[in-house]
Amino acid sequence: VFYKIRNSDVLKITDYAQYTKSWTNRVRIKTENGLPDWISIPISAADHQKPIRAVNIATGVEWKARLLGKVRASYHRAARYAEVAEILETIRAYDGESLMDLNMRLLNLVLKRLNIETPVVMGSTLGVQPGKTMHIVDSCLKLGCSIYLAGQGADYLEESMFAERGIRLRRSRFAHPIYPQTGEGFVPGLSVLDAVAHLGWAGTSRLLVCEKEIYE
Repeated sequence: VFYKIRNSDVLKITDYAQYTKSWTNRVRIKTENGLPDWISIPISAADHQKPIRAVNIATGVEWKARLLGKVRASYHRAARYAEVAEILETIRAYDGESLMDLNMRLLNLVLKRLNIETPVVMGSTLGVQPGKTMHIVDSCLKLGCSIYLAGQGADYLEESMFAERGIRLRRSRFAHPIYPQTGEGFVPGLSVLDAVAHLGWAGTSRLLVCEKEIYE
C-alpha cells in the first residue's frame, strides 16, 4: 500500500464505500510462533452495512489491551521494536468512536514517518458517481488525473471505461522485498508494523524506493 502511495501524485480514500470485513479494521502481523495472524479493531454490529466513514468502534469491548499485548508479544524481540511505540501510543490514547478518524490518524503518522508527502483526499468530498469502476473513473476526472495506478488484485476493473475518458489504467508491479524477520522464514503481506519493528522507520522507507518503472 505505501509503495503505491509513495509512487502516486494523490491518494483518494474511498470512505464512501460500504464497510466490508477486510483491511479496513484489521491487519496481519507475524506472531511470536512465527505464523501470520490478524489483529483487529471490533466494529459496532449496527454499522456493518454503513459507509466506512460512518462506522464506529464497538463499545464495551476491551480490545486495546488485547491488540497491544499481541503486538508486544510478537515483536518485543525485534531489533527496532522501540520505533513502533508511536503507532501503539496513538491507538492506546485514542478515546473517540470513529474507525475512520483513528485510521486517518494512524495513516497520517505513518506517511509522515516514512517521508511520504502524497496529498490525501477524502473520496466523499468529490461527489463521485456510483459503480464498480465508474466511481474510480469519476474520481480521476474530478482530481484531474490522467493515470490511475491500480493494485495487483484489481482485475475487476473495466479498462474500456478508463480509455473512453482518456485515462490510462496502470497496474502496480510491486515485488515484495524480503527483509529480516524474527522467527523462521519470511512472511509477506504484513502490516507496516512488521517492517518498522525490524528495520525502523528509515529502513522501511528505503524498502519503498524503486528506480525502475513500477507499473505496466
